[in-house]
Amino acid sequence: MKKIKYFFDNMISKGTGALMMMLVFVSLFFVFAIGSLAYVIRVDHVDYFTTLWYTFNHIVDPGYLFGQGGETIPFFILMTLATFWGILVYSLIITFVSTALYNRLEELRNGRSFVYEKMHTVILDFNNTVPMMLQELILAHESERHYVVVILSHLNPQEVFQSIRQVIPKQHTLKIIVRTGSIYRKEDLDMVNVEFAQSVILATSTDVTTIKTLLALKQTAFYEDDNSNHAVCMVRDLKNLEMAKELGGKHLEVIYVSELKSKVFARSTLHPGLSHIYKNLFSFSGEEIYFLTDDRFLGKTFESLVLSINKASVIGIQKNNVPYINPDKDTIFEHGDALIVIETNKHDYVLEQREPIDIKNLYNQKPYIHTGRKILTIGYNKNTPYVAKDMETYVGENSLLTMLIPNEINAKSMLSKFNPTKYVSFNTQVGETFIRKNIEALEIEKFDTIAIFANQDVTHDNADAETLLSLLHIHTITKNLKKKPSVVIEIEETKNVDALAYVNVDDFLVSNVLVSKIMIQIAENRYSNSVIQELVSDYGNEFYLRRANAYIKQGQPQKIMAYHQAALLKKQLFIGYKKLGEQLILNPDKDLEISFGNDDRIVVVSFE
Repeated sequence: MKKIKYFFDNMISKGTGALMMMLVFVSLFFVFAIGSLAYVIRVDHVDYFTTLWYTFNHIVDPGYLFGQGGETIPFFILMTLATFWGILVYSLIITFVSTALYNRLEELRNGRSFVYEKMHTVILDFNNTVPMMLQELILAHESERHYVVVILSHLNPQEVFQSIRQVIPKQHTLKIIVRTGSIYRKEDLDMVNVEFAQSVILATSTDVTTIKTLLALKQTAFYEDDNSNHAVCMVRDLKNLEMAKELGGKHLEVIYVSELKSKVFARSTLHPGLSHIYKNLFSFSGEEIYFLTDDRFLGKTFESLVLSINKASVIGIQKNNVPYINPDKDTIFEHGDALIVIETNKHDYVLEQREPIDIKNLYNQKPYIHTGRKILTIGYNKNTPYVAKDMETYVGENSLLTMLIPNEINAKSMLSKFNPTKYVSFNTQVGETFIRKNIEALEIEKFDTIAIFANQDVTHDNADAETLLSLLHIHTITKNLKKKPSVVIEIEETKNVDALAYVNVDDFLVSNVLVSKIMIQIAENRYSNSVIQELVSDYGNEFYLRRANAYIKQGQPQKIMAYHQAALLKKQLFIGYKKLGEQLILNPDKDLEISFGNDDRIVVVSFE
């Protein structure tokens, strides 16, 4: 009896298919058993197979009745038993089918079914940056219908969708599929069909999870040699960077987050308005980086393309899948090359023959000299020493740097990582960064630049609260000053950005938003990684905001074309301008005539 029970339990555990098969075999056995008894007790001479057929009809159709003579009371009892068995069979079939459907619906709700999509984007893991990534993907594919994104995480799909809907309203261009599983298991990665994904984004929150996910991803068909698609991940700690690159190989694009954030913040601090460029170029809204191929470019030099293309700014050429930013002006555009440009929408550019302007009497030949800066920083996090190092690269002589740091531990950490060599004056002061008397004691009116960091020893919300308090105190203290310092701040959470509307701030950076946008840019085009890395590094060409009169002598309005030519003479590229107190403008029309004041700036791409 125990063996029968054990066998029955095993059959049940195998699911609906096994139960249905067992029901069929038991019913057939029942038909033969009852039919054989019925054949024996019948008084007429109906053959054996006809009796089996009568029995089978009573099972499959409980309403089946017949009377052909020769039936006895025992025969009717047997047929009644067959009828009751038929009722039981139908009940069990209904139960099995409904259970199977329910289990299937639960499986779909729990996100455990295979994804048959191809050329889709796979996002591994889920956190508060993923909805921002989805926003960028919506912009990137707004001209397409039902582009597919698959999210794999340990969370329940309903929970994931609820988090997404809080950020993204219902839309019809992006089809979002959520699957529940482990990002460390090959079977779950195969479930989201990573083999045929266009790109894979590792939205992991730590370097450890990134490495573990890469190890699992390498076991899938995504890493086969003939698969040309790619993955993108971010690494936070320098010691993990080489490991991630080695594991990822040719299939992986890596972003070193700490370096990216520190360099972008350093440049934005010294060049207020520059973050506008980063926010635009690293997003699919506004101006973007595009790789263009056009037969009309063939045989033309890089210089001639810079001067002849309007409504777009040429910044480089890609040859053999390698981007070159600001190459030699005599570089020839050849078959297989792509022109790297900044424009609002792809193919908005206009190629037209232009005659250069005579700027011989307008051109300022003097080299650009970095001016001395008086910088105050408030707050501290792990990126602060690296930002300070980056800022030192771009300041001139007689520069000052004063730092208000929350506590002694942070101050010691700062001094152990940063040894200034260029500043005439450098000092650190310890005190709460959001207390007014501590800020007033710094005599902030003597500074021309103030940078506020998000403190690291508190939660993100509290860090933003402290940052905003510091900003409010600065706003109150400086409101009566004739010349106010430029203020750049770091915000951790996007939900706190709206509070900036009540105070004056020249620039702000939301670190996690910037990184999320860059990841999507690289997921859509892996070659943009090399371009972005160079534009935010100190080893190649970078964005600069420089005085307009350092290129063209001022006095009367001049065409934008003149600034393109002047920049080329300095081995630089003009891409836009910023007038004092106004928004930064990129890709102005080359025929636009404009006059600049001494405090107005132009935006250039330059090696130094």
